[in-house]
Amino acid sequence: MKRSKFAGLALMGAAPFFLLACDSQPQQRSLASTATAYQSVQACIDAGIYTPRACEDGFDAARRQLPRYGSQEHCEQQFERCDQVGGGSIFVPAMTGFMVGHMIGSSGRQTAYHQPIYYDRATRGDWDRAVSSARARMPQHTVDSNNRQQPRATTNSRSGFGSGAAARGGWGS
Repeated sequence: MKRSKFAGLALMGAAPFFLLACDSQPQQRSLASTATAYQSVQACIDAGIYTPRACEDGFDAARRQLPRYGSQEHCEQQFERCDQVGGGSIFVPAMTGFMVGHMIGSSGRQTAYHQPIYYDRATRGDWDRAVSSARARMPQHTVDSNNRQQPRATTNSRSGFGSGAAARGGWGS
């Protein structure tokens, strides 16, 4: 029994779909992550986990993430204590500490992250609750490991079924 030459072509044409189906579901991977809360830069340095420069950079980055308000009254409506920034009319919650940590992605690359710790009306001066609130503001700890762009299938124009019909015209002409 002769095998049709179209069976081979059909199988070759369907191969990209079979390959894409093998990896169609994105996998969620947990990232190894650490986050440590410190009440001061010196406490971070003394812990010996991060370099002094990383502790200072973490503190500065966390301070830049503080919410900003145009008046002290508006700031103090939500936070226990507020500080004036740079002698201007910007007020931020008084920072009582900061979190510094890192996430290791599936590629092995580390990403540092920082989060300010401050007392708001909900935490009411409770350090543990303030730390929990800061942890809740942290970035997600899972990433889509299938975030690369899928390869595109390419086709080449060949003679075959349909090419003759297009050349002859149609609709009775």
